[in-house]
Amino acid sequence: MKTKEVVPLSYLDHRPMNEVKAEFMALAELEPQLLDLLADIKQACRDHRRQKYLCANEMWYGYRAYEGMGFKGRMCKLVGCERDGPGAALKTMHAYDVAYDYLYSQLPNCRGHEGW
Repeated sequence: MKTKEVVPLSYLDHRPMNEVKAEFMALAELEPQLLDLLADIKQACRDHRRQKYLCANEMWYGYRAYEGMGFKGRMCKLVGCERDGPGAALKTMHAYDVAYDYLYSQLPNCRGHEGW
């Protein structure tokens, strides 16, 4: 019996992640700071790879050890209805969904939570 390749789906619009990545890169051409944010997420993952405890939601939403430093808050200034700047395509809900989905997918899995 031949098995099908498992393709990760995006959380919000149920498309393969490679399509979401391509759309994210197109948005990054319009707003290069998205690539800076992506680089910061990847650096944070490298910085914390050996820690026993890591909570992706703390990193994303900016609470506990990441109070005031959440990646989502930074993203909201670049895409979606909170964007303050030019670029109508960047102010859409679709742009927000693509950026949210792709950037969040780059965070590591949580580990070290009590009871997990």
